[in-house]
Amino acid sequence: MSHLPPITPDAARQVADYLLVERTALKKADICLVFSSKHIYEELAETVAQLYQQGYFPRIIATGGTRLADGRKEAEAVRDALEQRGVPREIIYLEMLSENCQQNVERARQFLNDAGLLPQIRSVIGVGHICTGRRFIMTLARNWPEVLPMHVSANTYAGPVADWAKNPEFVRRTLLELSKIGPYMEADFIKEVDLDRLNEAVRAGDSLQTTWPPVFTPSFYI
Repeated sequence: MSHLPPITPDAARQVADYLLVERTALKKADICLVFSSKHIYEELAETVAQLYQQGYFPRIIATGGTRLADGRKEAEAVRDALEQRGVPREIIYLEMLSENCQQNVERARQFLNDAGLLPQIRSVIGVGHICTGRRFIMTLARNWPEVLPMHVSANTYAGPVADWAKNPEFVRRTLLELSKIGPYMEADFIKEVDLDRLNEAVRAGDSLQTTWPPVFTPSFYI
């Protein structure tokens, strides 16, 4: 990324507003879907446990099939960290085959269908890494269109999200993530989401997602 020009304050604000979704509006959901990561499973579990204790969902599905150095899969690491924070084991489901966020959604949905639970799921709160927040919402919109998608991100970097351009690692990860949006849209892996309309739907208590048109296509796709 060293070839890139300095990120102006205006560009930093636009990228943060578009990509770095800390949280959407929230209401009680039917399930939490954890976009697990072998690098930040403790931070993800902390965020999920807080939401669970606040009554935002009655059950959780942790996704992720990549193995950690200790042999556990990502989903198992999240489950163990959740249990350590007082979340009952019996309300945590594991999807341990997925290797990317599209598979996280598709295979979680298949898991719930096989368990006979899918018809009960009308709203989902996703939890994942801050840099991937918007793409997680867009993945839900594309691959699980029947549900109302909400999201909360885990920020693993020191300092507020608004200061992302001051942290070299935050910059690297953010620009890498931003570079995926355009190609993933073209490949039909994700679907653009109007977050203002989504937040309005959540606050209004709508139970189902409507069509989210691509009302804003940022000019800074890399």
